[in-house]
Amino acid sequence: MTNTFNKWQRMHIEHYNQNCKTLPDIEIFRKVFKTDITATIDENIVNRCIEWSYSDSFGQAGRYIGFTKERLPAINEKFQNILGQYEYKFSRAMIADFADYIKTYPMSVTRIDKNGKERTVSCTPYGLSQKFVNMFFKNIMVYSNFLKSIQLCCNDCDCPIDSNILSSIGRSDLAWSKFHEKDYSDCQKLIRKKLSDYPIIATDPFLSTIGNLAYDFIEFIPLVTKS
Repeated sequence: MTNTFNKWQRMHIEHYNQNCKTLPDIEIFRKVFKTDITATIDENIVNRCIEWSYSDSFGQAGRYIGFTKERLPAINEKFQNILGQYEYKFSRAMIADFADYIKTYPMSVTRIDKNGKERTVSCTPYGLSQKFVNMFFKNIMVYSNFLKSIQLCCNDCDCPIDSNILSSIGRSDLAWSKFHEKDYSDCQKLIRKKLSDYPIIATDPFLSTIGNLAYDFIEFIPLVTKS
């Protein structure tokens, strides 16, 4: 545990928290988490990263089909159980397991639009699961240097796929919230190919250790160039 951020982690945080740019590392951490550093830091980090990931996945597409904040505690508990089973090592099997859990929730809803017509909104369990799981690993990687006992294994991490990522790989015809496993796998292959455009991947001590997740750090931060 180093209690400091590397440049990629810092840029990710500063993108969200422009007013924290001049603060020391630990003060940025406290500001983002709105908590003191305590003996339960691992629990604080995991809970907050799950909360953020829930907002980024279920809080976007999922909110239309009933994934409100009231469902977060149950989602949190189940996902932490899955994390424990996999010992915090990313695996696509983890995405599948979490998708199996959330498919017990309704995946579609019919609403009346502003023109008085019925409109059905739907998502797939796999689409929501891939975004949630991958965003969790991205978020926790940002704060991994503060973990005391959790040992992350992110060598084979995937990139969380949303509409921006789909556009960047030329697959705007797809909707991430309606993904099935094959859609996801095909897009990760395209992302892996795209990463070959960035020589920095092979030499950067952070990006070179997080698999396809590196693509999200690069695409997320607009100041990064292909070097």
